[in-house]
Amino acid sequence: MKRYNERTKRYHNNQLFYKNQKQFFRSLEDDTRVEGEPPKTEDMYNYWHAIWGKDKKHDDRASWIKEAESESWKYGMEDIKISRTDVQCVIKRTNNWAAPGPDKIQNYWWKHFTSTHQALANLFQKSLLEPTVIPKSLTLGTTLMIPKGNITSDPKNFRPITCLPTIYKILTGTLTMHIWKHVREHHILAREQNGCCKDAKGCKELLLIDQIITGQAKSKLRNISIAWIDYKKAFDSVPHSW
Repeated sequence: MKRYNERTKRYHNNQLFYKNQKQFFRSLEDDTRVEGEPPKTEDMYNYWHAIWGKDKKHDDRASWIKEAESESWKYGMEDIKISRTDVQCVIKRTNNWAAPGPDKIQNYWWKHFTSTHQALANLFQKSLLEPTVIPKSLTLGTTLMIPKGNITSDPKNFRPITCLPTIYKILTGTLTMHIWKHVREHHILAREQNGCCKDAKGCKELLLIDQIITGQAKSKLRNISIAWIDYKKAFDSVPHSW
């Protein structure tokens, strides 16, 4: 029975990973229940306002920026021409009922109102030439606070998730598709790069690898040495002017 249950669970996990990776990684969490008293609204506001409202500018004259600019000629990118096919390709990969932004329009409607696809391509192309034509409402989102484990009264134990308008994500998805094509053709990123890569969940994949290796070392009584580098949260420390 133990072998049967393990085989069934393994088969289920393989199918879930193939069909829905996000749901698979969520299922690995042992306890998803949340308990406790949430913080007061004013405490939550004051904590995050100190981060979001901080007007800090990055150093635009840093030496490494000048070095990167001097080498940029090697990877010159041609002008992007957004077509209807590009928009349809991006929309096809979206989740039908993903949480929308303040506009409340879900991807399902963009998929099936095909008469809008050419109009979207034209508008996206225009926004590349004249970024000022993009309305501010396109970049406004609804932010939800998700607790990290059990709910506590400490605002810093929550992580913000912002739901942006789906049309904005279609625009950025279209641009990303062209940028990644350029990145692959010119081999700009190293093979070892795991973060910010297309079709990859770098952090979660590396955590799984770490879990498997340490588990094997423990079960087989092998010696193992591991070094961790602890970084501060980028959102709290990197100037938003980037």
